[in-house]
Amino acid sequence: AMLPKLVRAARLWLRNGSLERSLGQVGRVLLDGLHAAGALGDADHVAASLRIVRDASGQVELTVDGISRAGERMVMAALAELLGPVQNPRYLLERRSWIGLVTRRDYHAVPALIARHKDSAEAFHRLWNAQVGSSRLVFTRTTEGRLILLRARARSFAAGFQRRVDRRSAWL
Repeated sequence: AMLPKLVRAARLWLRNGSLERSLGQVGRVLLDGLHAAGALGDADHVAASLRIVRDASGQVELTVDGISRAGERMVMAALAELLGPVQNPRYLLERRSWIGLVTRRDYHAVPALIARHKDSAEAFHRLWNAQVGSSRLVFTRTTEGRLILLRARARSFAAGFQRRVDRRSAWL
């Protein structure tokens, strides 16, 4: 009974890959990108710390500590945009990697707070390439970009499972 889901998951993993192993780097790039775009203040950027916990079921939990509640909500919303299914972003990141002869591609939306200006999207792209891995920045408001956006909606790893990113807020 589980064979069709297992085959689908294996095919998606082979075709796209996953960012779970580098979630710490993704979180740091997101914080740096939000700061470079002017959305995250200096005090929050300096005080921010990321904590990653993997539970027994394989789920990964990213916690942002040391920043204000408004900053925390903004970071979590941007992270959900980045890792969730692609909707209609202004800029996309297209990751490519190789496993043998198979080219893996995955797509991530650049969060709207960063994608407002071309300069901040390009700065985010440079940070991503330096800390997470190589990618290509795609502007989706052109004809070629629209085709890539349609492909991203259909083929992205997040779209394959339609698993949403869970946001939880806790008072400590």
